[in-house]
Amino acid sequence: GLGQRQVITGSTGSFYGEFSLLVHEGVGRIEIANSLVVRFTPEQGEPFSAEFLLLGASCWWTTGPFANFDGEGFDRTYLPEDRPGLHESYVSRTMHQVGWEKRVFAGSVIDVESLFRSSSGVCYGQTILRCPERTLARLVATTNNGVKVWLNGVPVLRRHHREVFRPHIGGGNWAVDVELMAGDNVVMVKWVRGNDPFQFSLTVSDRNGRGIPEINNTAW
Repeated sequence: GLGQRQVITGSTGSFYGEFSLLVHEGVGRIEIANSLVVRFTPEQGEPFSAEFLLLGASCWWTTGPFANFDGEGFDRTYLPEDRPGLHESYVSRTMHQVGWEKRVFAGSVIDVESLFRSSSGVCYGQTILRCPERTLARLVATTNNGVKVWLNGVPVLRRHHREVFRPHIGGGNWAVDVELMAGDNVVMVKWVRGNDPFQFSLTVSDRNGRGIPEINNTAW
């Protein structure tokens, strides 16, 4: 690695560097958005800094899958919508009792396909967005099929459209502006899979599309 300090010689040209950021368990935390600041100190002139935001891990509770007969799953109301408590249990697609299971995902793209076991169905996920203060934010819940999003029990987004999966932050057809209250904000998502493998990403930003390092959820 390059270390914390690197001297770059030469007055023209380009410099390419590769960094690996490691956070050891119990020592540090990777949040939803992590601020990385690179400080430049030229031989002549004033020092200046460049800030980058790296999207990190997220913690979810998931349940399902439930049956999606004849494509009715998006409009049908399933029990997790009426009884979202993490202590609840439900009857799954295979007529078995299922509850909420805790899962940690490495980034903003979440491997929901493993929940569906390669067939059509409906699954649900819950996560918490923790804010130090009231925050105007934008959620982007990108998928290639159908998704519904509730924030603190209130529906804020519903969209059912088959398209190429292009996850991004700060805008697009899958974006919704929300107001996050100080403290814990519960996000519940309904994932609806048809015949194709399901893909999903959730990003959080301000109204200008910039990540918010102060918001986290990995300590649930």
